Amino acid sequence: MSTGFKTMSKYRSTVLMLAIASTGFFSAKALLAQADSLTLRDTTSHEQAASDAATALKGANPPDSLSATNFKTLFSSAKKWANDNDGFITLFAALVAGGWAFFLFRKSRKTKQQPLRKAPDPRSAKERYLDYIVTTHRNLPVAGFETNLRVPIPLEKVYVSLQARMAEIDRARDGRPDFREFQPDRNVTAQEALQFALNKKYDGVVILGQPGAGKTTLAKYFLLCFAANKAEKNLQLAQKFLPILIFLRDVDPEKSCVENILAALQKHRLGLDDKFFLPYLQKGEAILLLDGLDEVPTEEKRRQVSQWIHQQAHLAFPRCPIMVTSRFSGYRGGAVLPGYYLRLEIQDYALEQVKQFLENWLTAVETHVHEDSRYWRNEAKQKAEDLYRRLETTPALRELAVNPLMLQIIALVHRDRGTLPERRIELYKECTDVLLER
Repeated sequence: MSTGFKTMSKYRSTVLMLAIASTGFFSAKALLAQADSLTLRDTTSHEQAASDAATALKGANPPDSLSATNFKTLFSSAKKWANDNDGFITLFAALVAGGWAFFLFRKSRKTKQQPLRKAPDPRSAKERYLDYIVTTHRNLPVAGFETNLRVPIPLEKVYVSLQARMAEIDRARDGRPDFREFQPDRNVTAQEALQFALNKKYDGVVILGQPGAGKTTLAKYFLLCFAANKAEKNLQLAQKFLPILIFLRDVDPEKSCVENILAALQKHRLGLDDKFFLPYLQKGEAILLLDGLDEVPTEEKRRQVSQWIHQQAHLAFPRCPIMVTSRFSGYRGGAVLPGYYLRLEIQDYALEQVKQFLENWLTAVETHVHEDSRYWRNEAKQKAEDLYRRLETTPALRELAVNPLMLQIIALVHRDRGTLPERRIELYKECTDVLLER
């Protein structure tokens, strides 16, 4: 409803009163004007009309038998009276109309207008929450910049499992882990490590990596898989958790875990409260994905947030698995989590992962820009192979391509420019130009 219409609705009674009063006034004036326009041929003066009217009334027949002459005489008398009392008639008509309008106004005030309410959402609270997750996080961001390539790239379609090196795996609660299954310094996928931590009753998993290593992308991929009920298929995790993503830079250490969750969701107006989240957290049916400890601005604040994770997340809800991501630089000193956490160090892409990402990324782009057909899938695969060979044979480019974020930018530059420069400094310039174009 427009603002103008709302204002009109708010003052509808006043507007109605004025409209009716005006109508009464101008109707009366119109009747008088019409009366002035009539001319009675048999009457020569107002006095004679009055005399004739009196004579006619003395011996008048019933109304249905009035003669034409008597009717004209009677109407002439009425016209004279109306002309002599012009102001009175106008005032009387306006008062009647205004009184009626005032009656309607008082009546409408007694019936209080109900405020407009948004139609209730037929979805359950859980459906609203999971739909919000999928809608908000389903596409792969391009470093926060707009580019010439305005194509949504679904994260699920391009994601390549990250390899991570396990560390400190001998601190599990139930004793030393089975080294025949995992050895220190062995590379595993994040999902394998999470399952291992769940089995061995670790307090959680801490995932460390360099800038652009894919830490946030990994957290969002887990978020989407659990939200879309695809964790068993994509992560080989049979457990069904309600995923909760919290950006640690936004955490208020003075508030509880649930209060911080609700504060982060407030602007999205999902109609959720603590009664929705608490049962999942208390029963261990939620997974907490806590992203970006290194993005907390100061060392002291990181220490506080680290204590918040331990107190408000782990100790408050000990049955819930916790995954924390951070750069190496943000996880030291007082920021190191107390308790038993399995630490993972994300590794660079291997060349096979580089090739797989390029094929996934270009397939998503070409099938969206054109159509999802065998022809464009083959075109995407051929472009991916050409670009991969270029990266493989150019050391300066290959060193950059093993970083997931840089590989995405390289793919974007190649798709936009159709080629890549030989020198690294030229590539940096091209990357900057493409990312800043609008």
